[in-house]
Amino acid sequence: MGTLSQIAQNRKWVAHSQFERRSRHVNRLYDALSSTVFPVLAAERFVRLDAVPKGFAEWTGSNRIVFQKRDAIEWPTIEFELSKRGAGHCLVHLGVLTPECWSVSGEQAPQDEAPVWMSPAYFMLSRDSKRGRSAQRFGVRRFLFFETECIRKDAATLKKLMQVVFEHFRQGLPPAWRKARKPSVHPNLVMLWGPWNPGRVNRSVPAGEYYRGID
Repeated sequence: MGTLSQIAQNRKWVAHSQFERRSRHVNRLYDALSSTVFPVLAAERFVRLDAVPKGFAEWTGSNRIVFQKRDAIEWPTIEFELSKRGAGHCLVHLGVLTPECWSVSGEQAPQDEAPVWMSPAYFMLSRDSKRGRSAQRFGVRRFLFFETECIRKDAATLKKLMQVVFEHFRQGLPPAWRKARKPSVHPNLVMLWGPWNPGRVNRSVPAGEYYRGID
């Protein structure tokens, strides 16, 4: 296997072209996200990465839609993970990538090729963080006659929750979360790991305004 930079040069993955071959359930979700959620991200100056380096796709898979804000040394990142099994639901991954990102195997990844889980602090968005993984799924997990309405409602919920995400990115990682033992550190944020967590799977180095509270 070549280095990440070689892979990125040789092959690219274009996110929107993948949906032409997906199920109608995923397409309904994608249409709802495109009309309801994605414009909110664009208004907040998050840029959609339609051309994602192959190195990135190898870390995460080809079912992600990625938005990033690159106006500082740290990059707030939002990844929408669509179901691979044809169901119309998604997960939302959150993090703030820094210039020094590392993989599970100890390989340093360029900041513009790193997936969100290489962020020193990595979260999942949830409608209620105390309800477990089911509350982290937006859309429908089963095929329903009224799934279009369910997807529309969850897209509206995601639109509201994006304001929570933006505010969190603006305020930065709270210093109190250094000692957090429960993953549900916030009503709508589930922390999978932070830079102080001995169980974390990468050595990415905190940097920038977002991480100022843990220096």
